[in-house]
Amino acid sequence: MAPDTAPIVQARDLRRRGLAEQAEAVLRAAVRRQPDHLEAHRDLVQLIWTRTSDAGQAMAELDAAVEALPHALGLRVTRARLLGAVGRSDLSHTAYEALCATPAGGDPRVLMEASRAAVAHDPATAVAHARRAAAALPGDLRAACVLAEALLANGQAEQAAPVIEDVLAKVPDDQGVLALAATAWRLTGDPRYWALYDYDAFVGGGPIAVPPGWNDLPSYLRDLVAALDRLHARETDPIGQSVRLGTQTRHDLLRDPDPAIQAFFRAVDAPIRAYLDGLGQGEDPVRRRKRSGYRIVGAWSVNLRPGGFHIDHIHAEGWLSSACHIEASVGDEDHAGWLRFGQPGLPTQPRLEAERFQRPEPGRLVLFPSYMWHGTAPFMTGPRRLTIAFDLVPSA
Repeated sequence: MAPDTAPIVQARDLRRRGLAEQAEAVLRAAVRRQPDHLEAHRDLVQLIWTRTSDAGQAMAELDAAVEALPHALGLRVTRARLLGAVGRSDLSHTAYEALCATPAGGDPRVLMEASRAAVAHDPATAVAHARRAAAALPGDLRAACVLAEALLANGQAEQAAPVIEDVLAKVPDDQGVLALAATAWRLTGDPRYWALYDYDAFVGGGPIAVPPGWNDLPSYLRDLVAALDRLHARETDPIGQSVRLGTQTRHDLLRDPDPAIQAFFRAVDAPIRAYLDGLGQGEDPVRRRKRSGYRIVGAWSVNLRPGGFHIDHIHAEGWLSSACHIEASVGDEDHAGWLRFGQPGLPTQPRLEAERFQRPEPGRLVLFPSYMWHGTAPFMTGPRRLTIAFDLVPSA
């Protein structure tokens, strides 16, 4: 029987209207009626996880479905994937290894996911899975990247570098591949690393302008805080994002009608143009794409609670990325709450630490290449850390 899409549509509409409990009830009924309804399971796990941060609660219905239908491959793969998404990478690794011991383990898609689940727990096994996937899919760029990630985790950067370089030659503007290349080059001492991670040249920005309609920056920021607070749901740690112990707005701020939010995109124009003017010319992946203008391709806000942070990550859809701090609780000891650069968001052997820290200042925009690994150090002092971030692409 084909999955019934009506409960998905209904639950998402309820959630958009802030009726999370009703949405949860709809999804629970859907997965009990159709235990192999993968999309309903995914939405239910996401909903419960963001409301509770409790992996056991979030996975309960899916665990029951797998127990009832042990030979349903789609359910088992979905369960293994979502265990990693709710912070149980150990159980995700175990689940994938069990899958790899079945006939499904020959599927290169399963092997690639199993490899990524293994890198933090058993890098040698991750390499073995990735090599099988790459052999089954010769010329597949994703399989090559999975193999490179496994090699980096297993302390084989010298072997990973040519794999990544071959992919990079085919997709030279891919931000994820550039991040992998930079990681391999840093581990091997390749000087090309510093052309990509030239912090003095590429990490910049400045204060945002006071938008028309406001007398000064503090009064504007107060109104912007009020507008953003209305958008931050009482949920936490969205699945698939870098946020930990915090909330992230669900829709693109570019489409939000609030006057203070729309004014933000006028306020950042001056520091963006100053940054672009200061880049100069060059053949590196940032400068060679520069045009006379820019376009914002996505914008969101994050509200971190004490203890919160961003795991280190890159922005695959951007050319340049940003962080604008609206409120910032930071400490100078251990760079608590500071923006950091250079620490990879994937396991490496040896481990690589952050190389540059930027102290947040309310009303100041920070810009950097989208391929540059970045995150934040956890903070414990002060009430929160509120930011707006967006990605840019070149535009004539």
